Amino acid sequence: MSFPGGLNYAEKGGKEKGLPVTAIRHAPGRRVRARLGGSGVIGGSRVTGGSRWAPPHAARKSAPERPMTSFAPAPGPAPAPGNAFKTWFVAARPPLATHRGGRAPVSHSESVIISDRHTTDRPPIRRSPTVAEYTLPDLPYDYGALEPHYSGQIVELHHDKHHAAYKRIFSRLGMSAVTVQASSGAMGGSESIEFIQRSEAGEDWVVTCASCDYRANLEKATSAVDSIDDGAPSELERFATTGLRTIKALAEAFPDFASPQRSIKTLIYYVDDEPVLALLRGDHDLQEQKLLDAAAAAEARPAQPDEIRGLLGADPGSLGAVGVEGLKVLVDLALEGRTNMATGANEDDWHYKGVDISRDIQAEAFVDLREVRTGETCPRDGGTLELWKGIEVGHIFKLGTKYSEAFGAYVQDEDGASHPIIMGSYGIGVERAIAAIVEANSDENGIIWPVSVTPYEVLITVLRADDENTMETAEDLYDQLISAGVDVLLDDRVERPGVKFADAELIGVPYRITVGPRGIESGLLELTTRQDLIKEEVPISDMVAVVVGALESARSGI
Repeated sequence: MSFPGGLNYAEKGGKEKGLPVTAIRHAPGRRVRARLGGSGVIGGSRVTGGSRWAPPHAARKSAPERPMTSFAPAPGPAPAPGNAFKTWFVAARPPLATHRGGRAPVSHSESVIISDRHTTDRPPIRRSPTVAEYTLPDLPYDYGALEPHYSGQIVELHHDKHHAAYKRIFSRLGMSAVTVQASSGAMGGSESIEFIQRSEAGEDWVVTCASCDYRANLEKATSAVDSIDDGAPSELERFATTGLRTIKALAEAFPDFASPQRSIKTLIYYVDDEPVLALLRGDHDLQEQKLLDAAAAAEARPAQPDEIRGLLGADPGSLGAVGVEGLKVLVDLALEGRTNMATGANEDDWHYKGVDISRDIQAEAFVDLREVRTGETCPRDGGTLELWKGIEVGHIFKLGTKYSEAFGAYVQDEDGASHPIIMGSYGIGVERAIAAIVEANSDENGIIWPVSVTPYEVLITVLRADDENTMETAEDLYDQLISAGVDVLLDDRVERPGVKFADAELIGVPYRITVGPRGIESGLLELTTRQDLIKEEVPISDMVAVVVGALESARSGI
């Protein structure tokens, strides 16, 4: 089971659970009385005891309906039976939260949409694996009033400070985010660094070396290419390739001189509406972001068959760049200096052999276009590269003077000379941070919220909510913890202990106090730490002090 910051219908103990996760702490100094079950506040939404929350029909055939056990969904139409279940997760203080001093209205504007995604099917959506919105709030660019920002040294200093600050932020959020080389995309810029949290739910592929600290986004990663002996250059020669339309078919028919390593793959793209030929070795694949970066473009798409024939006079499978004029030709670095290659002749069923890249092809530039594969050789130390998936949670890069010059953003020095401001961009993915935190802090039972970001710090689980003495003890502990400044959630549902314990582990509150008749009779209550599920018995009179001490110790490490 995975917990990517969203909803999971987890079969636990034969019970069906659909528990969205709140993720915004209450405002400092505003403590709310929060309960699980009954009529009242449930995870940031107010519901009545008769409210029920059920998954699609197909998912609930064998499970009985029961009152919603945890966090409520945002208002909206229910999904049609059989469809992927779409849920809005809302983190907010409740519209009418019960404060110790009575009811107090809370503005609806404090609601924050955390996630809007399909829980039964997660398509690989660029930059949005777990949220529909991706807010990247850029911090102020490097043009503050305190220092002259035409100085490259100051920009370097600011870049390094942001880099260090972001590492501290993600560490305090409970993530193990790593920095990787990345592309700045359409904005341009240099020294682009992404902060990536490793997760199979992520949308980015990251390349790392097993023996050194080389790390790069797949859009930026490179690897060492084995050298190939092409022999002495030969004459360019046409040869018939009737019915051969793929690199594989060509290699099988002519293994002596047209293996994938000795063939040229010709791809036609429209890059910012301009046709571009991208040439790679036959056994290599194009990384489209590298094509965009090489062309300094914002958009690219593969050319359609009719467009290709209009440009080169042949269909895919017989394409090449030999003798091509008037079109931009970008050649991958792995082809630089190669001779005796095979490529299409821009006539159906015909190819060339003996192609010399520098002699026969008018390349505008040799650039890195190739996508790295797992198992290839590290460009830094010769180690083995591996690929893994991750969630991008932050991104910083330098912009230079590209935009300041375009918009006329200049400053004057002490001598009156004007200089374009040197800029930098720094952003954190706010919504997706919740998903990344959960991915970094979960086990097979559920979420393990870090104390720094947990919606509630302590969960009081009442085993006998129908027992007056048990409820009095639980509510007394609740009030004492609230007075001590602790965010507390009280589970007073009439439900079996096993269900309550499973729900507690699923929602992941850092500390759980179990209150039952036997514990009260012995004077000892069970305190469970969610991180490692360690249990200890604590005297009732000492419980508040022990919990507060544990929280303070956890916070001191933040």
